[in-house]
Amino acid sequence: MRKNSILIAILAIILLEIIAPTIAEATSVNGGSYSYMLTVDDEGKIKVEIKYSSELNKGFSWVLVPKNFTEWKLSVISGEIESSKITDAYTKLGEKFVFYNNFTFKYKSNGLFEMKITYEMDYGSIIVEPKCFFFSPQIGYCPKDSCIVHIFLPKTAQLDQNKMSPKADGIREGDNFYEAVFYLKDNMARIAIEYTTSREASEVVIERGIFSVRTPTRYKHLAERLLNAYEKVYANLTRIFHVNLTEVKVQFYAPTLEDLWIGGFIPFNGTHLGIINLNLFYVRTALGYWEQIAIHELVHHFVWAAGIMPDLLWFHEGLAEYVSFELTLKAGWKGAEGRRVKLEKLAKALYPDYGFIQEWKPGELEGDVMKYYAASYMVVKALADKYGGLNFYSEFFRKIR
Repeated sequence: MRKNSILIAILAIILLEIIAPTIAEATSVNGGSYSYMLTVDDEGKIKVEIKYSSELNKGFSWVLVPKNFTEWKLSVISGEIESSKITDAYTKLGEKFVFYNNFTFKYKSNGLFEMKITYEMDYGSIIVEPKCFFFSPQIGYCPKDSCIVHIFLPKTAQLDQNKMSPKADGIREGDNFYEAVFYLKDNMARIAIEYTTSREASEVVIERGIFSVRTPTRYKHLAERLLNAYEKVYANLTRIFHVNLTEVKVQFYAPTLEDLWIGGFIPFNGTHLGIINLNLFYVRTALGYWEQIAIHELVHHFVWAAGIMPDLLWFHEGLAEYVSFELTLKAGWKGAEGRRVKLEKLAKALYPDYGFIQEWKPGELEGDVMKYYAASYMVVKALADKYGGLNFYSEFFRKIR
């Protein structure tokens, strides 16, 4: 369920689940220069072109390249690559990147070495008209080099420099595009741009049994993926909660810089739960991460149908986390594991002072929301671990019917 906005600093911490921390700036005249050209189309797809140039006769560098989500191509324009290797890539904290490798190379030239790496990626911009959210691929390069990033957005985009992170060093209007330029100070970076589009929406509602999903036409395949996930866990949810649902409506949305950390929410008007809203940004994570978020929101509907009011928010959220993790991971969708581990790590740091969760009410909280999720989850999990897992809660809900 949706919570009040938290500070941007907290957002940055939450995003450590799926993106790298920045590394201290370091550039040198002894290195070369990288130029990223990121071209976004009206459907949100990105064409990525990374150029590297150096005037050294001999040198070396490294750059992050896609590991498993798309193919990439290398072209040497001038000079020669003497040797190269592809290895695992790590953040400053030593965490391995899920989606990127380190491409390290040694080169030589007669005074000018140039090469180019190209690839394409889906979901570069999440677009649910009129709202759009651009999030760059992971930018990473040797710290002795410098880097400039050019982002080209369609002319239908409506930009606000105050809704860019970091702020652009310049914005230029072309004949059929807008160009935002960023001179990077850190050699590990992401660039986020919140914008709107003047294009009209093309939407469709996909129905399957009790479920209906309203989605932009471009994301029909994601609606089908969601419905497959819901159908896979529905029977287990009915066995746990001993209720059936009559109707579940879902819609997708594009996030903002402020609420990027929220995976999904359900409005509550005091008498009933509303439509499940899912943040499409998280389709960019490992398989299972988005599914866990979606199942978490579905669990709220089951808990409500079983007679538990949202005012008992710690139990709603703790149970939604526990049940969705159990079902997601048992289904083989391992992308949720990283988030589960981080929640447990945060909860252990809070232990045994979990009493604060009793004051958690819908729409009343500001601050570090994740500590409430973590503590609530661990209380629910501790009971399950002691008394029989999901069977314990199944028996609980059978008795309160």
